[in-house]
Amino acid sequence: MAEKSTITLSRGNIFADLGFENSQNHHAKAQLIILIQKIIEAKNLTRRQAASKMGLRRPDVAKLLRGRFEGFSLDRLLTNQFISIFTFVV
Repeated sequence: MAEKSTITLSRGNIFADLGFENSQNHHAKAQLIILIQKIIEAKNLTRRQAASKMGLRRPDVAKLLRGRFEGFSLDRLLTNQFISIFTFVV
């Protein structure tokens, strides 16, 4: 007989739900990266174009878009050069 699974509803921050330290910071970074990904897709930018606009290397953009944002502080993600990608929003 299969074991029953328990489903717990999230409080809106998966990082807090999982007990991460600095969960609000992780959540803010994740939300920002999701927004950046949507902008890149909406503007049909390549990762190379997005990297150029954000002042990053293409591999770093690839890491960010895969949710691997260790090494990127929230302050760094909010710098003027990095958020220049938002100037593409109409």
